[in-house]
Amino acid sequence: MIGRRYSNKGQGKSNMKTDNTDHRLTSTKCPAKRNVASTRISTPNNPHEPEPAELEDASWGLSPPTPNAYMKEYEEIESLLGSSNQSRLSLHDVNFDNIERGRERGASSAGICPRSAAYWADFKKTRHGRILVLLTKTSALLLFILLVVKEIISLSSSESSNVTKVSTMTPSVEHIEQKTCTSKLWSNGHWEQRNVTSMPLPPPIRSQAQAMKISNFPTHYCASNRLDLVNTGMPQLENDTAQYWDWRYRVSSYKWNSGCEAAGIPVKPHPTPEQLLNSLVNEGGWLMIGDSLSAQWFMSLSCYLAPYVYAVPHFTPDTPWNATQHLYLNNASALVRSMELPVGFDLNTTPLVSILRSGLLLSRTEVKEVIEKNNLIYDDKPMFGPERVYDMHTSEYTADFLDPKLRYSKMIASAGAHYTALLFQDRPFHQIAEIFHYNFERWAEIMTEVLKDPRSNGKKILYRTATAGHDKCNRERGGPWNEEKVLETPVWNWQTIPLFNKIADSVLTALKQPRLELMAIERPAMMRPDAHLLIDCLHFTVGAGIIEAELEDASWSLSPPTPNSYMKEHEENKSLLGSSSQSRLSLHDVNLDNSECGREHTVSNSGICSRSAAYWADFKKTGHGKILVLLTKTSALLLFIFLVVKEIINLSSPEPPNMTKISTMTPSVEHSEQKTCTSKLWSNGHWEQRNATSMPLPPPIRSQAQAMKISNFPTHYCSSNRLPLTNTGMPRLENDTAEYWDWRYRVSSYNWNSGCEAAGIPVKPHPTPEQLLNSLVNEGGWLMIGDSLSAQWFMSLSCYLAPYVYAVPHFTPDTPWNATQHLYLNNASSLVRSMELPVGFDLNTTPLVSILRSGLLLSKTEIQQVIEKNNLINDDKPMFGPEKVFDMHTSEYTADFLNPKLRYSKMIASAGAHYTALLFQDRPFHQIAEIFHYNFERWAEIMTDVLKDPRSKGKKILYRTATAGHDKCNRERGGPWNEEKVLETPVWNWQTIPLFNKIADSVLTALNQPRLELMAIERPAMMRPDAHILIDCLHFTVGAGIIEGWTDFLYNYA
Repeated sequence: MIGRRYSNKGQGKSNMKTDNTDHRLTSTKCPAKRNVASTRISTPNNPHEPEPAELEDASWGLSPPTPNAYMKEYEEIESLLGSSNQSRLSLHDVNFDNIERGRERGASSAGICPRSAAYWADFKKTRHGRILVLLTKTSALLLFILLVVKEIISLSSSESSNVTKVSTMTPSVEHIEQKTCTSKLWSNGHWEQRNVTSMPLPPPIRSQAQAMKISNFPTHYCASNRLDLVNTGMPQLENDTAQYWDWRYRVSSYKWNSGCEAAGIPVKPHPTPEQLLNSLVNEGGWLMIGDSLSAQWFMSLSCYLAPYVYAVPHFTPDTPWNATQHLYLNNASALVRSMELPVGFDLNTTPLVSILRSGLLLSRTEVKEVIEKNNLIYDDKPMFGPERVYDMHTSEYTADFLDPKLRYSKMIASAGAHYTALLFQDRPFHQIAEIFHYNFERWAEIMTEVLKDPRSNGKKILYRTATAGHDKCNRERGGPWNEEKVLETPVWNWQTIPLFNKIADSVLTALKQPRLELMAIERPAMMRPDAHLLIDCLHFTVGAGIIEAELEDASWSLSPPTPNSYMKEHEENKSLLGSSSQSRLSLHDVNLDNSECGREHTVSNSGICSRSAAYWADFKKTGHGKILVLLTKTSALLLFIFLVVKEIINLSSPEPPNMTKISTMTPSVEHSEQKTCTSKLWSNGHWEQRNATSMPLPPPIRSQAQAMKISNFPTHYCSSNRLPLTNTGMPRLENDTAEYWDWRYRVSSYNWNSGCEAAGIPVKPHPTPEQLLNSLVNEGGWLMIGDSLSAQWFMSLSCYLAPYVYAVPHFTPDTPWNATQHLYLNNASSLVRSMELPVGFDLNTTPLVSILRSGLLLSKTEIQQVIEKNNLINDDKPMFGPEKVFDMHTSEYTADFLNPKLRYSKMIASAGAHYTALLFQDRPFHQIAEIFHYNFERWAEIMTDVLKDPRSKGKKILYRTATAGHDKCNRERGGPWNEEKVLETPVWNWQTIPLFNKIADSVLTALNQPRLELMAIERPAMMRPDAHILIDCLHFTVGAGIIEGWTDFLYNYA
């Protein structure tokens, strides 16, 4: 069910005890030796290794571990494949001379076990055995020879590729003779208002989601978070009124009619997201060089392609504002996973679009050299003033542009807005224009040299003309102008920008470099004074059609297209591989009987083209050719027979499995006799303040980034955006004072010292993010069922694992608040890309952690059945009151838990906070407690049945005891208590929650199901009245150590 809802990953083996003896002791199958360590993630020392509490308890394993069902399944697969921890079997992995199993072979060559190995050793000494070995080796040799001969034939062809194929790559005569839609002609059009029926939504709109929809963005979010949603024109704060929402609708209701149509050139439609994605993947990406207007264009693309791309880096308060950002293909998208990527396209390193912030075209050093060389400044003032502008040396971004691995096809540069009097020390505008002129000429010279580089073949460099602002744009809400107007009063350097554009035009026209062109598309923007942001009059609203119109023009290819260098490279690679657009060549891709190339041939099976194909067709009709084809087919058949025989011998071995293997999976006698660190024992500890030297930062702190660091989170953001940063205790608005920042520091300065240490059980350290990730991947993911406290736990994990995971779905105003959310491996991380994933782990469908919002354990329908069956309510009032609570039928989340593809190893459920008088129509607490008791018994019965399912082997279900709130917690800022206290005054149902926990304990103790356990870890939380968030007294601060302790316990002890 989860795999259908959203995509990404998780896995594992559990170390939980089972109720039966290890079934492998009587198995007739021989498990291959497996180097478990080889599938784990390397865990370098983490200088900021977290220490918070309940995480520590979670990993102790409430009982000794048992082999996980996945591990057994892997062993069976390994024995069938004859390869232990490899997910693919290739010809080079088969060692026909040394199949006997020995310790010196290592885990990856386990092969056939004791007696089957001896049987094979005897058999291959017989005449038939020697023949079989000889035929197998011969078949492998012949197959190798065949592939070599085939490639030699391909390379010997006098024609490198099919002529009909090339004709699709080069412009036809008809196309060359056709009148070209240049950027100037395209810009010579007008804005036209669309009627309501052509809009995605009728007016009015009142939400961000609706505004994104009428902007024709396919989702309600943008992949890039560099610029905030102010750039999409969202009315916020004092502007959040009907007047501005109506304006937001109007600015997106205009369409640009280009001048090309009036000139008789057929108009091309605006590309769909899928068409644009296809172009960027197959023809090459775009490298943008510019200022904040270029950054807005990048944001627009990130909104338009949001379902299929993700942006790197994810911006945090510590990310440099001028950091280069890229859009990469998001393999969480089904469309992306179905795409056939060109040869050389790497999902992890090939960007579709990149933005490099350089507002001057040249770096300041290069600008200085130009000025000094041409004596453009002749006064005594410093060259540059205080204006902040990002710059980059041309050698840096041209190196990226020419890098074949990055596969850029276009560079789009722009400048002008930062050539101001403020930057150049209040020098007159004519002098600044002269500096721009010389700088632009120098830039054009550098770009000309770049285009002479052989690596630039098929690439193009475009200079996008700059746009000026509109003075007093807040008064211009009536719609577009019919014509561009001259700015009458000087504002910044806006009146000089048209001159800058003319300079660029004249320089590039004189240069006559066909692949260095002017993208003169400022006019549509200069006719839209109504479409600026609500906070300034320079930047335009993303989604209003101005920036998106630039996208339409960019796809026209301002001059007749030339064959792209990547496409040529792909054609060469195809002829070498004998496969056109596939990046991998497998045995199944070689079609020996039908390699002629014709139009009916699909792209993925193009074979050997043109004369090489004809040569092969003639050769295979000769005597030698027929023999070669026959020998090849025979060799493939013999290889198949050999592998089948080998596995039959393996399966027929009467010997029991190797006991040395089992000893690594089952607890030793010493471990079994060791005292277990149970959750109750773990919780019987105390909070201890750390000294300043053990903290990641000394006090004071004054920013979100610092607060995340002292919380031991490795990054300054959380992967999940479901809950706001209020949950991390960030002082905001009226609380944004030194007093509350000091409090935020103190709440993260305590460690939980568990009671296990006092009982003589060695304490296990808090897991590093890499260790936790390794456990979730290899041992299995966690499925959380619960209320908002469980959602906070999910958030904590999304903060702790942020560099290596991403959350799905990304929450928007239209996302249901109870939507199931998952953490998946993020293949943008180098650590993730280096991981060796277990068999059955799918990056796109296997979650590491999931949260399903169900605050009552059962659904309301199930609760009603329990109440009616046991006559628990005997009044005339409706059963349920007005309290809002999310619920889910047990059959839904247990189906997910048992789904082998999702690979959960643990379910952690919790309830209690929503069993209130408000939910049950002001009935007395003792009656509500009775309802909880019967409901919990019913839930435990259902979970017991779940654990009887064969698919649950090795899995465990934990019930996490509920935590109550602390009355008047805002007065409790002195630190942790030494002991849990009884709530004296009734608040909500908080005084009843300890009773709920005792009920759960008694039911599970009586049930005595070893894999359905109580995770009684509420005590550390109940000793921290100081650590609640700043807006209520029930939820705890994520990063204060309370919630992180739950992870600690589950990882180390459960």
